[in-house]
Amino acid sequence: MSNCNQHKELSLSKSVRIKRNIAAWLLVLTNVYWLVADVTGNLFMEIIPYETMQSMLSGTDVYLGYYLLQSVIIGVICFIAWCFLINIASNKVTRIISIVAAFLITINVVLGAINCFSPDAFSNGTSLGVSIGVPLLWIYCYATLIRSNNISNTDKNWIALLIVFKIVVILIGVHRTYGIPYDYNFQCNNIALFAWDLCIRILILVAEYRLVKCAAFTGNYNPESIDIKIYSPLNKYFAATAITVVIIGGLWYILYRSEALIF
Repeated sequence: MSNCNQHKELSLSKSVRIKRNIAAWLLVLTNVYWLVADVTGNLFMEIIPYETMQSMLSGTDVYLGYYLLQSVIIGVICFIAWCFLINIASNKVTRIISIVAAFLITINVVLGAINCFSPDAFSNGTSLGVSIGVPLLWIYCYATLIRSNNISNTDKNWIALLIVFKIVVILIGVHRTYGIPYDYNFQCNNIALFAWDLCIRILILVAEYRLVKCAAFTGNYNPESIDIKIYSPLNKYFAATAITVVIIGGLWYILYRSEALIF
């Protein structure tokens, strides 16, 4: 498998290989940052002195400023990575999906800024819509990339793993919005949950790296239109997402509701 991947990599033009590698390592960099931040906390608190941040954000919670800065910088790095992927998309569908992905990253940064400085800006209904809508669009992007490209089974599995993680994000969003009594809170003082979080981060790192290196981004752009059905969200990946969210959400609710009643 490694020899096969190496052969495919060498068959690409030099400019495409460079763009692929830049995009891949930018995404790896963001995931490495989150891995380190899980252990040390927000690294920008170590880089920028508190007094400097306080002078820049007069009248604003300095710690919110640190987290906003973190969100913006990580978001910009991810946005740049997807801009490279837009440029080396293998076909029209992949290019459109990559543009949507870059837009979703921008949305996350903007919403993060609003939540930092105006936590009550959105109603519960709006917050729930965002918490479900954004990861659903990510799932749509991943599913469409799989359906519109001749991706290897190994890379399909890694992209499917990203879909699973977005399902978890949806469940967390529902929990945070309505306080449904199931818990998904990683804390450093809980070794088991902390180790689980680190494992998830590492898996995401590998999955995003394999996404960039898959057949969807070879630079051999095919401008021909693909069957319009490719764009339809009515496919097995979306069906699996809906079923999984309902089942897991329901089971978590029953589990923690029963625990609350017992104890």
